[in-house]
Amino acid sequence: MKTHIIFIGIIFVISFTLGYFDVNWILYLITIFGVLSAYLYLLYSPILFTNDILKTEAFLKKNQNKPIFYLIYSLANHLESNVEDAISKVLLKYKSPTKQAHFIAIYSLYKHDIERAKASVGQIQVLKNKEYYQALICIEEGKLKEALTIGNKIDSSWMKHTINAEVYLKEGNEEKARNYAKQAIRETKGIQKYLLYKNFEKILDGKL
Repeated sequence: MKTHIIFIGIIFVISFTLGYFDVNWILYLITIFGVLSAYLYLLYSPILFTNDILKTEAFLKKNQNKPIFYLIYSLANHLESNVEDAISKVLLKYKSPTKQAHFIAIYSLYKHDIERAKASVGQIQVLKNKEYYQALICIEEGKLKEALTIGNKIDSSWMKHTINAEVYLKEGNEEKARNYAKQAIRETKGIQKYLLYKNFEKILDGKL
């Protein structure tokens, strides 16, 4: 809220100043666009662009009133009672079947409910996301070779690294799992980096 008020104040001052000096309207629009872009970057940096995990965590803590951030923080930190409450609120807010499929897949994998995860994955339309969840399901079922085969087809390097890390972790090869986990984390930003870091936190020894 404070950030919004500051932004509105800046826009007001710029508008008044440019209007007072009768600045060309094209320059006026360029200036406003520049300020707006900077504002949006600052606003969404913690969830989309930053490499600072602590900054993302602070953002999630501060925005617990928003169901999706409430769910992400609860899942990442294994807050069991909060997870149940959060997933209910998320599914209540987001009615789209495809969006719900993503949330249910994530929640089901977290709860090790493989059958429900499989059912939800079938409704996911983006291929790389569908394959990513399918690979994670295979890992849960102990089908590690199948998981790697699916992972190798995915058009996302961080997803491939994550699957490899999970496979090696399942095999008990912590060193290789750690190396792949670090690669996946390095190739992500914002919330995705935070989720991966929290997922592999125990094997990272606090080092990236």
